[in-house]
Amino acid sequence: MNTMTMIGKTCSVLRFTGIVVLGLGSFACSSPDSPSKDSFGYQYLPLRVGDFAEYDVQSTRTLAGVPALLEFQLRTEVVDSFANAEGGYSFVMHRSTRNTEADPWVPLDSWTLRRNDRQAVITENSTPYLKLSFPVSESRKWNGNAFNSREANEFCVEKDAFSCDMYEATKVGKPFTASASMNFETTVTVVENDNQDLISFQDKRIAIYAKDVGLVYREIDSLQYCTQPACLGKQEIERGHVYVQTIRAYGHH
Repeated sequence: MNTMTMIGKTCSVLRFTGIVVLGLGSFACSSPDSPSKDSFGYQYLPLRVGDFAEYDVQSTRTLAGVPALLEFQLRTEVVDSFANAEGGYSFVMHRSTRNTEADPWVPLDSWTLRRNDRQAVITENSTPYLKLSFPVSESRKWNGNAFNSREANEFCVEKDAFSCDMYEATKVGKPFTASASMNFETTVTVVENDNQDLISFQDKRIAIYAKDVGLVYREIDSLQYCTQPACLGKQEIERGHVYVQTIRAYGHH
């Protein structure tokens, strides 16, 4: 009898008798074909009370062709959890902002997050969005508006009247550099929308999640271009919003 066969039989006996043995090192009592939790991608959005992250934010709003840039810092912190109707737990995340590091944090709002073995949902300003679909895999698509009634430019299936924002997981497991001091080895980029006709508008939204960290980068480009004869096709921004959120610190306390 070889070593692996002996291990398999031992594990079967342990399961049968209900004995739990810790410290077996590399010999795990599981089938080599059974997927680990990490393989589903749950760690791209870890949920623990006490987790926090800080971001640098650049927000440019354009009205009547005149842009206005606002720069600030954003902090998110998971502060509480409670049982939900799905039989799992929802987590409460407080958000706060400040202008510079020298300023105190000012409370902004609260979001809720929940995750099960199929999906992760974040409720932003009372609107739930399906941010991740499990298992996370390259080119996996899902309707980000599955839990809300927001209008969208796409359709769930061809010729379907129900509008969708079809999210797509890309660059799964790839590294991402947020800044000179912030490098992440394992991330997933979720393209929430990439609808741009280059003539009248652009709606581009992406979010990047890092393993064991969560959101590390977010970009929103929601623009309306000038469509008058003199500027048609020149992509001159008439109104819109460009938002870039980049992680600068994270941790747990």
